[in-house]
Amino acid sequence: MARAPKEGTLYGTPVNPVERPAYRLLPTDALVRLDVEGADWPHLVAAAALALSDAVRPVGSFDTWTARRVTVRGASREEVLERWLGVLLSDLAVSGFLPALVEIERAEEHRAAGIHRGGLAADAVDPAAHGLRSIVPGSVVVEPGDAGRPWRARFDAR
Repeated sequence: MARAPKEGTLYGTPVNPVERPAYRLLPTDALVRLDVEGADWPHLVAAAALALSDAVRPVGSFDTWTARRVTVRGASREEVLERWLGVLLSDLAVSGFLPALVEIERAEEHRAAGIHRGGLAADAVDPAAHGLRSIVPGSVVVEPGDAGRPWRARFDAR
């Protein structure tokens, strides 16, 4: 029997099948701009991470699955999201790890915590679509939603 998630735990995507988040990707010569939406701040963090992962390599085709805990703090939501995405790109650079599922345990204006569940992908077997290595400092913009309008984020990666 499957266990229910802890109260307050939010999932970026269902476990099976893995679904790509809705996002727009606008590549230029020097960088890639991503625009994502979420129902609220926690869902926006999850959607941004999955969109960035998907921009590098299509989400979810791994032989071996594993997880990485993510905890970040910042002076603003923009800084929190920039640091969250920076952790994702750091894990990619160090081990080839990319998330396919994102569990947000806590998301507040000045901090966020959760788990990236995904796997290791090798460039030799599955080449990256975009060789992204960093978020452009100061490029993250977060627009809070209101009645009937989703939260939005825009950021540049290179």
